[in-house]
Amino acid sequence: MPKRRNVAFALVHLIGVAVALAGFGFGVWCLLRPFARLARARRLGAAAVAPGDLVTDFLVIAIAANCAAFVLEVPIENIYSSHEIAPVLALGAALAGRTLGSVVYGRRPWTEPASAGTASAGTAAGGAQDPGPRPARTGARRVLLPALAAGLAVYAVLLGIAAAHRQAPPRNVGLAAWLARNHLTSGFAPYWEAASVNVDTGGAVTVLAVTDSGWHGHVAPQKWETNTLLPDKMPPAHFVLISPAEKVRRSAVFATFGKPVKTYKYGPFTIFVWHENLVPVMKKADKAPATQTVSVTRPG
Repeated sequence: MPKRRNVAFALVHLIGVAVALAGFGFGVWCLLRPFARLARARRLGAAAVAPGDLVTDFLVIAIAANCAAFVLEVPIENIYSSHEIAPVLALGAALAGRTLGSVVYGRRPWTEPASAGTASAGTAAGGAQDPGPRPARTGARRVLLPALAAGLAVYAVLLGIAAAHRQAPPRNVGLAAWLARNHLTSGFAPYWEAASVNVDTGGAVTVLAVTDSGWHGHVAPQKWETNTLLPDKMPPAHFVLISPAEKVRRSAVFATFGKPVKTYKYGPFTIFVWHENLVPVMKKADKAPATQTVSVTRPG
């Protein structure tokens, strides 16, 4: 039942995705619209061109830039890599409020300036000034207003359901307590386990994030969003933790440190323990041997 409830929650959140996509599409149209009107005005010899909305334009460009950076720069190794696209959520919400909110409110997100000739003609004919921004289409407003209100009501219900249930503890808090209880206070682990154990124990257990992408597949310090100076400051490390959900192979651990003295299992995790300090061993194993120049001389 909890699994079905989580799936239902995730599907309902697609409403927000649809709203953000609709806002982005409308924002792209707002960005390109002044250029189309400018080309038309030059072709027809008109003088006045409707300006765009600067805030909407910046939000569209920011979303496009973040998506491009995510595709080109972020190493997509597993589902957790999607966290790096998080800025798009805030930008998409702001853009949806700017564009779709303007339609619901009854105003366009840009103003239509009247030319001098049009303004003088309007004043001479009826003595009235330009009424300003034109209201949005009533049909779109009649559709969007109840749809967004219904989506907001569904989100309010989901918030109440989530608040009524007891929150689950952090996933690795039991692992952190087990390590501290067994006096394993310094060691190596993949990225997620290393970060969570450090935080859950308040620094009582020091765990360096490592990968198996070192020289010849040896274990090496993780250099992505981690403290690269930690190997020079951490206490002597005596264990290596591997997780089935992370890419640190057992063979790479053994190739770097040799066979462990003890092996423990805690849930899905495997903890290998050595008596010696593993920090200098890792530093030495991760360095390629120095090249030597050999000269050959022929006798005579």
